[in-house]
Amino acid sequence: MGLKSHILVLEDEPLIRLMLLGGLEDAGFTVDVANTCAEALRMARSGAFSAAIFDLRLPDGASTDVVHTLRKHGNHLPVMILSAEASAVPAKTIDDLMLVAVLSKPPVMSDVLTELNLALCRTEEASHPVTFAGEYRIWNATTGDLGLFENLDSSTRIVIDCSDIGSDSLDDSVEKFVRTAKDRAALFGAGKTLQLRMKAKNDALICVEQLDELVALARRTSSPSERTALLRSVVHRT
Repeated sequence: MGLKSHILVLEDEPLIRLMLLGGLEDAGFTVDVANTCAEALRMARSGAFSAAIFDLRLPDGASTDVVHTLRKHGNHLPVMILSAEASAVPAKTIDDLMLVAVLSKPPVMSDVLTELNLALCRTEEASHPVTFAGEYRIWNATTGDLGLFENLDSSTRIVIDCSDIGSDSLDDSVEKFVRTAKDRAALFGAGKTLQLRMKAKNDALICVEQLDELVALARRTSSPSERTALLRSVVHRT
């Protein structure tokens, strides 16, 4: 499953609503629009949405009241708030309502998409077997689709845990990531045949034996070239 999801937008200003609708749809999201707090609450309760973007002040009230009602009933839908008074929203409100972000209006679409993708990643990670080794995210190859990471920035580093797979092949999305990720990709627990095949696609691929060594070396330096040289001192020789 990828990150392109169903987004609920609550916005009563036509130009901003149009901008959000166009920007989100261009980015591959499906979007439904609510015009009032009451309508947004009804739609959000349906469970059909992956995240929401709410204007703070609407003719029938404040959208934070909608979020409060959702949270009160155990609904943890990720919600981003847009407001011309963004700086005035108390930090306690942001924390108490578990808001994704509070962005100023008119919003910068790239900022909206960045915060939205990060929120969706956090939501997906909560239900997927993703853990961390230092600055590396560990993805179990048995889960298949690597779409969870397709919208993260180019600095994201991922270790593909191959220790539980019973073949010398990976899901197509995983192989695509390995081919293009250069030294941002590493394999853990991969057999010799799989290592050789994937190294033929990416000669910078790292194949680690011990995750502990990966963590220690990854933390030792922030230079990609130095990190690669250090990591290769503990990889399988092919």
